[in-house]
Amino acid sequence: MAYFCNLLTNIRNVKPYFDDWDLLMTSVDSCLDCEENVLFDSLVHLVLMNDLINLHNRKMFKSLNFPIARCVSKCARRLDIVGSNDDVLDCEVLLCRGQHVMLMCNLWVEVGLVNEPPQLLQFATVIFEKYIVVPFDKNCPNGVPIAPFVRGNLRQIPLKMAWGLTIHKS
Repeated sequence: MAYFCNLLTNIRNVKPYFDDWDLLMTSVDSCLDCEENVLFDSLVHLVLMNDLINLHNRKMFKSLNFPIARCVSKCARRLDIVGSNDDVLDCEVLLCRGQHVMLMCNLWVEVGLVNEPPQLLQFATVIFEKYIVVPFDKNCPNGVPIAPFVRGNLRQIPLKMAWGLTIHKS
């Protein structure tokens, strides 16, 4: 794991090494057999540009074939905020069962929670593999309810599709 973190840091700092390249080339879809390719498709992809990330995330989202909750942000009516950071939250968040998501704010750093349609949901339950504190639901011990968050002038569920990420976000 440490080697992979170093690899990502090297790429982010535009200082990749040949060993980094060799490791990455073992996971290119053209180098995988059919069985590995199916598994590879469901894993998080590191992508260079946001447009390609959005395409990949939408493709994976559509493949789930579950009902979709469309969460449209609400104005928090706090127009007096100077230098608000509205761009951290999306104006629209699409959610469905089985989706890979990324938390867009630090809800509870100490325990690792970092970074009804058409109305904004009261909460969305997300499974965090490393969440090991008191469970909110004994039937889903790693499930955490994520409520809308106010950032600047927006009130929104702080989640984003995360099948594809930039190296910076990973």
